[in-house]
Amino acid sequence: MKKILFLAIAITTAITVAAQAPKEGSYVIRPMVGFNLASNSAEGNIVTKGKTTFNMNSEYRRGFTAGVEVGYQMKKWFQPSVGIFYSQQGSIYDMNYPLVHAKPKMQFDYLIAPILANFYVWKGLAIKAGIQPGLLVRSSASENVMEYDASDFTRKFQLQIPAGVSYQYKNVIVDARVFIPVMRVYHSKDLKRHLMTADAGLRSAVSDVFSLSLGYSFEFGKSQSSK
Repeated sequence: MKKILFLAIAITTAITVAAQAPKEGSYVIRPMVGFNLASNSAEGNIVTKGKTTFNMNSEYRRGFTAGVEVGYQMKKWFQPSVGIFYSQQGSIYDMNYPLVHAKPKMQFDYLIAPILANFYVWKGLAIKAGIQPGLLVRSSASENVMEYDASDFTRKFQLQIPAGVSYQYKNVIVDARVFIPVMRVYHSKDLKRHLMTADAGLRSAVSDVFSLSLGYSFEFGKSQSSK
């Protein structure tokens, strides 16, 4: 038991020593890759000509994300950064018609540009928040083998507030974020034209996203005072 406890303490100490923020005055480049869990948070009924035709619940769509961030370590505890990522978002809808059960997938892929303030609270542990504009590059809806363009009623621009935490061990970074929605996903008027009338649950749908990524930090340009 003592040997196990000693080994655990040794491992924890080694990780603590290796974990550190970038040196003050240095630039960092972080290529990152990971996955998203995204949902459009729409629940309720779809109504056609005043009659309820089916009810709906949203489920998470699994997606891919990859990109790169560039940051400058202004202080030991503070680093602003900006990035560009390809981010697969959207949702899966669980729809129950009177006689049919369907699960169409809405696939919304964006180019997002997170602008973040990274606060290093303990060695390699950082909390972060900022603003994130996004440009829609793909919008489709699919059910089984059928797929159609959904760009007519999907907003081309999105704005989200990213917030999260990251941990850096040597040069390897694990990063977890949530994207807090600011804008709705669909255009209400265009959505109504396509679906006759839609309840407030679908018209007010926003994109909820959780992202988990793994990255590698390249550090360069250290200032003389940081040596």
